[in-house]
Amino acid sequence: MATRPAAVFLGLLVTTCSARGPRSVASAGATTCSVGEHFTAGRGCVADGAARPTSPAPTASVAASPVHDAPRTAAPSDRCPREMGFIAGGTYKMEERGNTVTVQPFCLDLTEVTAEAYAQCVQSKKCSAEDLRCAPEATYGTVGKADHPVNCVDWNQAVTYCQAQSKRLPTEEEWEWAARGQEEAREYPWGEGDPRSKVCWSGATDRGGTCRVGEFVAGDARGGIHDLAGNVWEWTASKYGAKEKARVNRGGGWISNRAADLRTSNRYADDPENRTAYDGFRCAR
Repeated sequence: MATRPAAVFLGLLVTTCSARGPRSVASAGATTCSVGEHFTAGRGCVADGAARPTSPAPTASVAASPVHDAPRTAAPSDRCPREMGFIAGGTYKMEERGNTVTVQPFCLDLTEVTAEAYAQCVQSKKCSAEDLRCAPEATYGTVGKADHPVNCVDWNQAVTYCQAQSKRLPTEEEWEWAARGQEEAREYPWGEGDPRSKVCWSGATDRGGTCRVGEFVAGDARGGIHDLAGNVWEWTASKYGAKEKARVNRGGGWISNRAADLRTSNRYADDPENRTAYDGFRCAR
């Protein structure tokens, strides 16, 4: 039987890849194996029947996949303009009326409408300045009272202003729901306890008029809504009774000297054409 001559393996230049790119490795010089054997790098001469090791696949450089946050769900505050607070909806029993109502989610102004904001609406010719100087305590056009709630407004002026801002007056059901802290059913916007110096009213200090909006943060309602008790009584969109002309006012005012006026459930009937130095409003949407 003829025999195969010995195989001669010449050194080869081997190129491997790494994550940082190719690099060259030179093998040893020429290697001679016996008949029936072959040369394997790293093992030398091995029998032809032996399994040939497979070369590892080049290591590819793989960029780390960017980590993406889960889609962000809009926070409640994102659903309302910056000057408004979001009020989640819910069902509750109104304390004075005694009936159960359901309120849909809505936005509510964080402060009562100021004299300055109302003046801007007048300047844009969207609002009326009629009789806004109804009393010595009037804030409209008074130096130093730009950041006080506008007063001396009747119900129709309040409605018109809110509409000019693409808003509306809150219903009394919405107003009470916000003031009571929704399901928390607070007696006062801040919770329980004597109002004392928590709000702008005359029960602790005899007030001669309105205060700056948001001045009494200790009396804030849930969500940081200011002055839902004290400063000015607030017009709502609701009638006091189904067959009545009177509209509901809420919250008490700077002239109030009874803590009962400040309770979240307290409601007061007022003629829509009436205007006083202790009536004002805020808007909803």
